[in-house]
Amino acid sequence: MDIESNQSDRIARLEAIQKALDLAEHICNRGYFVSSNELAEIMDLQASVLDVKGVRRDATEVLSC
Repeated sequence: MDIESNQSDRIARLEAIQKALDLAEHICNRGYFVSSNELAEIMDLQASVLDVKGVRRDATEVLSC
């Protein structure tokens, strides 16, 4: 894999992360509640990896900002 391709992939991943974070911030600023499953979907993560303040949350628990 060449350096330019690797850099382009990295930039694309960072842009996707930024877009997901912007969406999460928008949801938070509007005062919406989302479940950890929904947040995981937005962030493209497994729900089991989400934790808040060091406490792993149930996949159906509602999170707030």
